[in-house]
Amino acid sequence: VQVLFLPIPATISILAGLLLFQPHQVVLYSMIGIMPASIIMFFFGRYAGRGMVNWIIGEETTNKYLTMIKGKDVSLLTVMFLMPFLPDDTLCVVAGLSTMKFWYFTIVIFITRMILCLFSVYIMGSGVIPFSGGGMLIWAVIGAGTLGLLVLTWKKGDVVQEKIAKLFSKKEKK
Repeated sequence: VQVLFLPIPATISILAGLLLFQPHQVVLYSMIGIMPASIIMFFFGRYAGRGMVNWIIGEETTNKYLTMIKGKDVSLLTVMFLMPFLPDDTLCVVAGLSTMKFWYFTIVIFITRMILCLFSVYIMGSGVIPFSGGGMLIWAVIGAGTLGLLVLTWKKGDVVQEKIAKLFSKKEKK
């Protein structure tokens, strides 16, 4: 439901799930919900078209994301799916408008969302790293590293994407 209808990041709904369920159940239930909903949103973007996407998420938002990812959509979207507080539904719809292949999207969503679920449940939700004292330094390093990865991918995403495309084109020729 979170991906399809609620404009809130998955991290918030995952952490809320910890109030109702055991950690392993939260990861399982989150993935059961996230995968089909993300695929629906991807296909919505792919087949409903830009006009309908503009109507749903707003033309300004659509233009902002498409401009941001132009020429590096596969690499940049992959990293963006790892960001805990970005709007999942919007990213999935934009991925549908991008050049990202469905099979790649499905693999990326599964891996990145599993990482995010595990991180949210077992690191953020369990208090392994406290939100006080020395823990704040660790959170600052994690945040800076994540932001650094996003900036690096934004600046060099086209190079990464080109290398990935060459790697896959060589495998397809064999």
